[in-house]
Amino acid sequence: MWLLLAMLFAAEPDRASLLEAWEQSFGPEATLTIAADGSYTLSEPNLGYEGPVTVVAASISDYALGDYGPAVSHQGIVDFRLEVDDALAESVVYYTWKSARQHFYFHTEEQRWIDQQAFNALFQASHGNVWWEALVNISGLLVLPGICLVALFFVGRQMFKAKGLMSDSEDINRKARENIEAAGKLQAEQRENQQELMTLARRQVELLEEIRDRLGNDPGR
Repeated sequence: MWLLLAMLFAAEPDRASLLEAWEQSFGPEATLTIAADGSYTLSEPNLGYEGPVTVVAASISDYALGDYGPAVSHQGIVDFRLEVDDALAESVVYYTWKSARQHFYFHTEEQRWIDQQAFNALFQASHGNVWWEALVNISGLLVLPGICLVALFFVGRQMFKAKGLMSDSEDINRKARENIEAAGKLQAEQRENQQELMTLARRQVELLEEIRDRLGNDPGR
């Protein structure tokens, strides 16, 4: 019965509540003034800014994480613009400051929008609990992972050694190929030299025969 009543009177995440959360996100240091026509004026000493704020767009989308995160159902994004110079607009300080005031999440248990910082804290806390529960549930099986880790260690060690031997073998094969190629080049050079020597020898024989023929045909001899 109480659950049914809670569901009936549960707050719905809408644009108005999202903009209200966005207005409250500027904190106590900044002063956000809302005019009668709905326009905004901001005084932010951290940025040295005082001027208008324009809400460009505000969107809401489903964002249920189930058992893997905080109890949120929707994500809201408010895109707004300040009239700042290019140097400030492109700075990390301005980007970080603006990002912290753009993303919101609707917390189903608290029935309100929370900012990015609160969501991150809840997310880390929920994941810490999940890991702790998982560790308790598998505590009785810790021996088997330990054995697997030891086996993996020795297998990895042997693979490392085998990889080293393969690398050495590749180096040896590479050097052998280089030696074979060098020997082949040397043999080719030797063959060329031998052919040149044989050509010179034949030429010498031809010259000797030519001299002999000339001397034999000389009448004054």
